[in-house]
Amino acid sequence: MKVYTRPRGSVLIARKIGVAAQTWSRLLVGLQDETGNTCILIFNQHMRDIPAEEFIPESATLAIKEPYLHVDMIHSPHDMSNNAENLKSMFFALRMDHPGDLVVLPLRDTLVPSQFRTSNPVGTAASWKESGNVAFSSGRFLEAHRW
Repeated sequence: MKVYTRPRGSVLIARKIGVAAQTWSRLLVGLQDETGNTCILIFNQHMRDIPAEEFIPESATLAIKEPYLHVDMIHSPHDMSNNAENLKSMFFALRMDHPGDLVVLPLRDTLVPSQFRTSNPVGTAASWKESGNVAFSSGRFLEAHRW
């Protein structure tokens, strides 16, 4: 990946690691690809009324459309002076600006790498439908959609 370049037509498959951090303007998620490389995903336009763990479930495998790698800062985002302290707080991150650029893949999807599969998905179409109906009835609409 090149910094500040959107690779048109590409998809990154990665797994969520750790706990997502949610602020009033961002959702930060740790990612690991199938080779073991890690990065932070910064999602700027997330749906704030949906809890982070419902939006991206624990250990979920994600397909990220046209991932955009950029340099971000931990502290003082408005101070762009080139001193040594600011350079220490800079890091590489993947940026997503649109919810449609993220797809949570079910374990049974063929895009999910074998090392990300925790178990073989069990059940029938009827049991998956029932799980989706239960999630929908409980108001967990994103989870219901994934079934």
